[in-house]
Amino acid sequence: MPSTAYRRPDVHAQVPRADRRCSDAHSHRRASSWYPTKHQHGKVVPTWNYVTVHAHGMARAIEDAEWILDVLNRLTDAQESRRDTPWKVSDAPADYIDQMLRALVGIDIMIERLEGRLKVSLVEDEKDRLGTVEGLRGMSHASAQILSDLVLCELTQLDGGPREG
Repeated sequence: MPSTAYRRPDVHAQVPRADRRCSDAHSHRRASSWYPTKHQHGKVVPTWNYVTVHAHGMARAIEDAEWILDVLNRLTDAQESRRDTPWKVSDAPADYIDQMLRALVGIDIMIERLEGRLKVSLVEDEKDRLGTVEGLRGMSHASAQILSDLVLCELTQLDGGPREG
């Protein structure tokens, strides 16, 4: 019978040896030119929209090349699966991959606590929030599209409209 015990999620990642910072932020600067009120009174400044989650826990460095390669394969497969012709790590020459693996350190974090924060145009009036949505939708980044949907969702919730998902 399979176990139903809760298993705490872990984060598995890799970072370049030459750059020990570990960050994957998704944010977009909101241009003040997106705000219709800029033309009315000029009292606007550019600022940021973002969604972030911080994972807290004990991190350990992993030097095992096979472990790092497994993480790279899973990450690549997950990111490339939506493409018509997905790339695989094995598509590159083995000696090149070996060279790249020597430049990486694996990171394993047993998550003890998660904290999230959402900042999506909450202090602007409706016209400026809709301007932000239009501006974000004009960008080609997938995260800009997601943020534009979040701004609309928050706008709908704050204005008493129906809440989705």
